[in-house]
Amino acid sequence: MLSKRVDVIINPSAGTDGKAEDEETVHLLEDAFARHSHVECRTHRCDGPEGFSAEAEKALAAGAETVVAAGGDGTVSCVARSLVHKDAALGILPLGTLNHLAKDLGIPEDLNEAVDVICADFTAVIDVGRVNDTYFMNNASVGFYPKLVTMRERLRPAVGKWPAMLAASLSILYRMPFVRTRIEWDGGSVLKRAPLIFIGNNVYETAWPKVGKRLGLNNGTLWLLYPKKTNVWTNIKAAWRALKGEMDAAAEVEAKELKKLTLRFRRKSISLGLDGEVVKLETPLVFEIVPDALKVKVPPKESREMPVETGLQSKE
Repeated sequence: MLSKRVDVIINPSAGTDGKAEDEETVHLLEDAFARHSHVECRTHRCDGPEGFSAEAEKALAAGAETVVAAGGDGTVSCVARSLVHKDAALGILPLGTLNHLAKDLGIPEDLNEAVDVICADFTAVIDVGRVNDTYFMNNASVGFYPKLVTMRERLRPAVGKWPAMLAASLSILYRMPFVRTRIEWDGGSVLKRAPLIFIGNNVYETAWPKVGKRLGLNNGTLWLLYPKKTNVWTNIKAAWRALKGEMDAAAEVEAKELKKLTLRFRRKSISLGLDGEVVKLETPLVFEIVPDALKVKVPPKESREMPVETGLQSKE
């Protein structure tokens, strides 16, 4: 049997406990892949979006059939962007803090089990979002969230990720920033002054206990979320609910399923949160759903949770 080439791109800065940086973790991964004799595994350690993308491109050029992102959602997104509309599949080793895409796909947190998923023959084809020329796997947002992430990363070296997140959240809520934008879509538009405009790749669950999970990953729609009202107190309550992950649980929040939308601003460029990272793009921001754009390694049907199973079309 011919070996299948798998390239693993490891982000040593992923997570909150430094496990991705630990040499023992690298050895565990290599040992886990060694159990699969039909797989030829090569590991690459790099840092930063440019490094992840460059390694993914090298792996594709070398003939990798699966390119694995070992890290959090930011790492996964950077690697996945190189795989959109390619024959190679994305594999995920969830070494980050939240691992949203991995959870939605039903990828196990246990590294040995996640490696088993990567080395098996179960794949799915999922949608991705696109803003201007940049792809995203989970969501994008403008408003307070990019500012929160920037502040969190500035404080993180001194106090750690979660204390930094708490301090940044309290500061943001105290000095709530607002963004003014015109939202346009086919058949409608609205001028909003709001603390947050959220655009998801497919629809997110809004009922407990699965708040924040997606109802599917190939339903072919973006999910636009914004507050209906513009008064300060209402927007602060909506922002607090968003921070807690309650999404559109508040009656004052509007949610729409769309194929395409545009955000227009007076400024020439704007910072936005993109899969947990902050990027700066020129305006206007044009969002589109890109259906069936990415091949991903997933567990077999019987191992997936219902929201994923109903939304994925497996090639098994």
